[in-house]
Amino acid sequence: MKNNADHELNEYTKVIMQKVKAFFGISIYGLGSVSLFAVVGLFALRDFFLEHAITCLGILLLPVLSRVHKGIYSYKYIWASLLFMALAFFSPAKTLAYFAWIFTLFLVIETFIGKLNFLPLFTAIVASPVFNYLLNVFGFSVRLQLTRVSGKILSVLGTVQTEGNSINFRGEDFSVDPACMGLNLTATALIFGIIFLFRIEKKHNITLPFLFTLAALALFFGLNTFANLFRIVLLVSMHIMPGTVMHELIGLLCLGIYVILPGFFILQLLAKKFINSEARNTYSSGSRLKKTATGIFFLAFVLMIFSGLRNKEGQNSHQLVQKQMNGYTINYLPNDITKIENSNALIYRKKIQEFYSTEHNPMICWTGSGYSFQKVKESKIGNNTVYAGLLVKDKDTLHTAWWYENGLHKTISQTNWRWRVMRGEEKFYLVNVSAENEEFLKNEIEKLDLKDL
Repeated sequence: MKNNADHELNEYTKVIMQKVKAFFGISIYGLGSVSLFAVVGLFALRDFFLEHAITCLGILLLPVLSRVHKGIYSYKYIWASLLFMALAFFSPAKTLAYFAWIFTLFLVIETFIGKLNFLPLFTAIVASPVFNYLLNVFGFSVRLQLTRVSGKILSVLGTVQTEGNSINFRGEDFSVDPACMGLNLTATALIFGIIFLFRIEKKHNITLPFLFTLAALALFFGLNTFANLFRIVLLVSMHIMPGTVMHELIGLLCLGIYVILPGFFILQLLAKKFINSEARNTYSSGSRLKKTATGIFFLAFVLMIFSGLRNKEGQNSHQLVQKQMNGYTINYLPNDITKIENSNALIYRKKIQEFYSTEHNPMICWTGSGYSFQKVKESKIGNNTVYAGLLVKDKDTLHTAWWYENGLHKTISQTNWRWRVMRGEEKFYLVNVSAENEEFLKNEIEKLDLKDL
């Protein structure tokens, strides 16, 4: 009787699994693995998602933009998964854990269910906080170039002067800050590009290759930069200030006219040419080895997430240390930040852990404190080449400058210091000096010696 009951239970289980597979098109084992892993990641990173609303929206778009070739397996995300798991373990930043979760989730899907298109990957990147960070930091040189070009165009209409990221047109000052450049619209433009690409994939029942997808998004990025140029010219020439309804409307109009419309039609033309000449890709089928490996990565990732978050809690418990030296009050803060001040200046020295690490960029940190940057430009102070500008908050104005150094080299180039650290040179510090006037700022920079701090 017991054997019959066990046999009936096994048959009943098989029927249930077959019905689930018939309904979803995948096995209950694959569906359960992907669902469990997704839930574990969302739970482990819940604080991270609550802090970043755009990232949450990107995650919600992933199922919509995904096309899965069921029964065709791949493990192309294996190395990215391992890399970000290692990075997140040794440097428990939540952004690294986010990418570890994303790449491992894609690996689990491609191992248990089928091969994904590339649009979810680009969506996860564009929606991540690191994308916005890169736009703010590396986009600074782009803003300087846009200011210069805008000034040349505006010179046809009247008297104009440009200094750093500031434009003086007919006696009125305008600053090309990250918001004015339309960095917030950059992610929107790229999301529109991803949606248009998904429409092409769905319409023609194909999966666009990685390089085609990357080139299409680069097109939208270029169109967005072009649109920002006209946006700046319109805002300045019409004397439209930030915070007004017209300021936002001009931005949306430029996005629609110079990005969405041309981007849509260009993609249609490129897609027709590509689809006619495209060779269908073939993939190898999955194996138990891939599924076993994915299970190991899943367990390792869960352990890494919780141990990484615990490590971060421990890092934030450092005790503040204060001392006096050569007329300066020195405070050693958590996360390798040193605050140095006297009656004339405030100096921050912030250690950058690795070549891939974020560096508490002043244009982000000061902005978060309510300040706005004006007249930011490259300057030569003594023997130092620095970024210098004004910090403005209500009636308060500070002169500020920053650069990167490691005791042997000083630079303002992101690529320079990252490349040196990657090659094994000493780790760099970000040095930010602020003072009430330009004279105090220059004096502090010329006499500053951080070697004994």
